[in-house]
This record gives sequence, C-alpha cells and structure tokens, in this order.
Amino acid sequence: MSDNAHLPKIFRSGMQAAEVFVIKTLLLPVQSKLGQAMKTFAPLLALTLSVPMPAVADSNWSYITDNTENTLYFGRNIRHREGITFVEIKMEDNPAGNNGDKNSWNQAFNCKNKTWRQNNVGFVPIKKGQVNFDWFKFACKRVVNHTH
Repeated sequence: MSDNAHLPKIFRSGMQAAEVFVIKTLLLPVQSKLGQAMKTFAPLLALTLSVPMPAVADSNWSYITDNTENTLYFGRNIRHREGITFVEIKMEDNPAGNNGDKNSWNQAFNCKNKTWRQNNVGFVPIKKGQVNFDWFKFACKRVVNHTH
C-alpha cells in the first residue's frame, strides 16, 4: 500500500513525495486539531442555541423602553397630522400576551400640549415615570425640538 493511502482520495491521485510531506506535516495536524476543537465546542454551541434569546424587533422597529415586568416597547411609522403625532407601538416579552407586529396599535400624542390620547377619555396629560412618557418622548422628539 502506498505511503499516502490514509489521505482523502482527492489528495492521493498523482501526488509527488513533496506534496505528501506538506499535507502530512501541515494540513492533517490542522484538520485533526479542528476536529478536536469542534468536539469541545459542539456541546457549548448546542447549549447556546437552546437558551432562549431576548426578543428582537424587526429592523424597521426602534426600541423605545421597557417596564418593570420586562415588557419591551418598540415604535415605528411616526406621522403628523393637524398638530397630532401618531406612532405605531408594539410589545415584546409581555407576560400577559398581545406581543408582536399583529398586536401593534397606533397611539396619538399632542406634542405641544404634552398630552396623549387615552382610550375613550380623550387627550390627558403625560406623567413622567410612566411608560407612556417614554412613548411620548419617542413620538414627539422631532416635533418638540422644532417648536422651541
């Protein structure tokens, strides 16, 4: 049997002694070490893939804030009409559900008056320390900066 019989078939055909020497001394040790590294890292990779990852919004959503229950809020599609600013908001990681794009809603703000439209109540003042204050800052950032 030839000296290069243990090499993969692609390396065996028409090889010169010098080529066999290079493969044995340079390539095979690297291949062997790579295989050992893969055996070591495969369980770590499997563990990493099994750990839940935090929710990631679509690229067209921007992170706004989170709350004490670790619900994440994202916004997009800011529009202005007749003094009112609208922003589309969605939640992720909300323990109560209603997460994702299909559960997004449009929220209205009056940036000049620092109010937001609350369900069936009309426009009410924004209060610092509440999640809607961060929504307001996100939606009204440009409007407030341009009016002062």
